[in-house]
Amino acid sequence: MALTLRVTSFHSQALGADSTRVFGTKGGAIGRALDNDWVLPDPEKFVSSHHAQILCRGGTYLLKDISTNGTFVNDSPQPVGNGMEQQLFDGSRIQIGDYQITANLDASEQAAMTGPTGPPATGGWQAPQGPGVTGPGSITGPTGPYGTAPVAGSDDDILGLFDDVPVTNAPAQLGPTPDHVSALDQNFIPPTPQPAPQTDTNVIPDDWDATGYKSSDDIAAEMSGTFNQPPPASPLQSPPPAAAPSVPTGSNYQGIVAMLMAAGLDQANAQAAVTPANLAALGQILGVTTQGLIDVLAARSAVKSQFRVPMTMMRPVENNALKSSANATEALLYMLVNHNPAYLSAVDSFTEAFEDIKAHQMALMAGMRAAFDSMLQRFDPEVLEHRFEKRKSKSMLRLSSSGQFWDMYKDLYDDMTQDADANFQRLFGEEFARAYEEQMQRLTAGKR
Repeated sequence: MALTLRVTSFHSQALGADSTRVFGTKGGAIGRALDNDWVLPDPEKFVSSHHAQILCRGGTYLLKDISTNGTFVNDSPQPVGNGMEQQLFDGSRIQIGDYQITANLDASEQAAMTGPTGPPATGGWQAPQGPGVTGPGSITGPTGPYGTAPVAGSDDDILGLFDDVPVTNAPAQLGPTPDHVSALDQNFIPPTPQPAPQTDTNVIPDDWDATGYKSSDDIAAEMSGTFNQPPPASPLQSPPPAAAPSVPTGSNYQGIVAMLMAAGLDQANAQAAVTPANLAALGQILGVTTQGLIDVLAARSAVKSQFRVPMTMMRPVENNALKSSANATEALLYMLVNHNPAYLSAVDSFTEAFEDIKAHQMALMAGMRAAFDSMLQRFDPEVLEHRFEKRKSKSMLRLSSSGQFWDMYKDLYDDMTQDADANFQRLFGEEFARAYEEQMQRLTAGKR
């Protein structure tokens, strides 16, 4: 049986054909990273880079959880568990991050994947064999030098690569025992010696003196003439210089000029800027800008995750390729080539990305200020004195006020530093997240 996993949540529209994946007996990996067999994009990173593995043992398909946030099967409140495995059945429901996935087991799909392949393509190096020629490995068919059937177009007859395979109805016979001669010499047939021409029985021919020798006087007369001088050798021609890249003309030229004018140049400067060097630089600028935006948006998501600020979720429509793509190439394909209706246009994607970065910077400052004020409030002398007085009344200590308060402060400091990560979130992160979210809501409301 083959295992088919199909995304049933709203992500299927954005994934298109990639919303379904068939796993054979070799299994495969599922996750956010591009090296997985099934890539599930997730800009908020609820899906791990390598989230789960599909295994097949003895015809049984298993899901192995290797994620950080957990993989859930059949609406269970508990994840499978990191490093643990769970068997999948026909109709099993899997949750990976926000993705809802249904499993189907279909024997026909496995037959299509691992069944016998069809006949080789006709013509060329693998021409089909005739009905009287047996395939390789046949015991009764004609054998080659190593006990296998010769294949049309093999090295046994390198001059007959493109000959038609003869069709014969004669019964096949067992081949001779191989003689270990090189395959290239198998078809060598020594030439048949030709019979010597009939010669006269007379040993000395009648024209024995009719030789081609000339006297010295004849040779001198022939050499008295002028030798014909050979024509002078023509000088070597140097190869022509390589042609410089040409500037686009016609409609291509007009399109590039229109692009530069859309960027803000007037017509004269746009026409002057259409050079091969500038066009190459523009392509590099587009790639650098796209990758830079992807990296900045990823850093923004990391900050929000650190302070547990709510993340942006994948939506059925108006998704931003700059937030969900792994690199600039993938994002540009979404924006300029594929034109998926679930994603924003290229202009809207870049505009939204810059607006989000600007809002993030302003919210970041608001969150830092609120967290700093909260920390100062915790160390306000009156607040500490009130806190220590309450502890003093419980312990009934009889120490001087200054010494007792100092000892209590040291105890408080020790408590805060013992679990720095937890206290960071409690003393700093919670207030930061609250102020950050409030600022983002105000900025969003201001754009409407």
